[in-house]
Amino acid sequence: LEKDKVASFQYGKHLVLVSEKKHIVMLDKPAPKQVAVKQPVVKSEEQPAEIKTEAKPAIAKAQAPAQPVKSKVKPAPRPKVPAAPLPKVCYAVGPFLLVTDVGRAARSFEKTGIEAQQRAAAERKQVGFWVYIPPFESLSDARNALRALKDQEVYDALLIAEGAKANSISAGVYHSQALADERKNKIEAMGFVVAIDPLYRTQPQYWLDLEIKKGSVIPEKLWGQISRDFPSVSQKQSDCQ
Repeated sequence: LEKDKVASFQYGKHLVLVSEKKHIVMLDKPAPKQVAVKQPVVKSEEQPAEIKTEAKPAIAKAQAPAQPVKSKVKPAPRPKVPAAPLPKVCYAVGPFLLVTDVGRAARSFEKTGIEAQQRAAAERKQVGFWVYIPPFESLSDARNALRALKDQEVYDALLIAEGAKANSISAGVYHSQALADERKNKIEAMGFVVAIDPLYRTQPQYWLDLEIKKGSVIPEKLWGQISRDFPSVSQKQSDCQ
């Protein structure tokens, strides 16, 4: 064998060629023990729950003058001053004796744009003259006077037995003063004392109150129609209410 090929060495109990040395499996030699290397534990620095810092003294700064705050509230609107009412002239038209008549007249005025208000008023009106013989002292004396009048053909005389004029005798009611005076003179000529009193009656009357612009008048054509339909009515200026 060649020297370089037969050279050998002793490995334990076995004889091994040098050329085969690299193929030898190291069976008998114990494997090196692996040492566990403890990694150092790096402890994180604990943060304190609360870091207290010393309060630094505040540095006084010059404050700028406060600016006025603009209010967003809108001012209340100014109250409107009502326009001055137009001057008016008022008239009273009447009297009407029936409520239906005043209603017809009111519609005639309203058709022309004139406002007409109806109103009723009780009026004490003289309707005539009463001729009578004042009360006697007793009912018996009154009856005797009535017989005497009948005997002289005064047949319309009546005995009043009750009231403020009890025991008097009525000689008639007349619409005019002249007729009443004539009757009075006739009864006095028979020897009796005679008196005349005005006779009144309270009856309802109806009126129209008109309002028209100052300077205006009731249209002539309209007033002519009212006068023809209701001859007893008239117009007069009145106070506006």
